[in-house]
Formats: sequence, structure tokens, C-alpha cells
Amino acid sequence: MYRRRAFARTRTDRREDVSACKPSGPPFSTASAASSSKPTLWAEASFWLLGFALLMSAAAALAGFADFLGNSRVRSINAAWHHMVGNVVAVVLALASFILRLSAGAAEGALPWGLALSTIVVLLLLYTGWKGGTLVYEHRVGVHPEEGEDVNSRPELSR
Repeated sequence: MYRRRAFARTRTDRREDVSACKPSGPPFSTASAASSSKPTLWAEASFWLLGFALLMSAAAALAGFADFLGNSRVRSINAAWHHMVGNVVAVVLALASFILRLSAGAAEGALPWGLALSTIVVLLLLYTGWKGGTLVYEHRVGVHPEEGEDVNSRPELSR
């Protein structure tokens, strides 16, 4: 009985937060918390989380650009263009928010423009995440063919 409970607990604890590596998931939540209690603490946390998220988004961009530029089939998919352009815009807006917080100070830069930029970035990331899911589940980008599946019969799977 204990093992089942432990498995169930670890299974729910292991949920992936898709916004963790994107440029504004945690900074958005901490920026919104900055408007309520202890604004300097949350604004400072937002600043550092935003800087870390920008570093991680640079690493993700390398992989994304390699897939996008290295495969003509991916470039021919409309959703891939939406995904790429949306993510580039999100990173540029997150960088603008980071520069704003760096120049004005973490607490002064967080409200109202830092929070506004973070809100726009979160909305963009929701859209680009949906488009990324479309690439994987509908167009099978980055997915190996299943066993016995004939990739030549489906042009979207052939390279």
C-alpha cells in the first residue's frame, strides 16, 4: 500500500512545467506577486529568473534554429513559421523587460511595464507552445516513425 502511495505522490510531483524554460513563466508569476506583498523581494526574484530564462531560451533557440534551418520539410510547414517567429518575438520582449529592469532597478522596472511585457510574453508562449504541439502531433516533426509505418506513403514523414 505504501508503494502505491509513494508512486502516486512522485507521479504528481513530476509534472513538467512547460513555462520553466521559456522566457517569462516564473518571472510573470513573481512579477504579478510583486504588485501585492514585499514588492522588492518579488521584483528581485523576477529579475534573476528572467535572466536565467533568457539564457535557457538561447539554448533552446540553438536547437530550434538547427531544426528549422536544417530541414526544408519543416520550413514548408506554416505552423513552424508561426512557432519560430512567435518565440523570437517573445525572447525579444523578454530581453526588453530584462533591460528595463536592469536599467531602472528590479523593483522600479517591474511595475507597470515589466509586468505588462511579461503578460504579453506569456500569451505569446501559450500560442507558440500550441503551434509546437501542432508540429509534433500533426506534422510529426522530430518523431521517429512507428514500427511498421511506411514513411514513403505519407509525404509529411519523408525527408
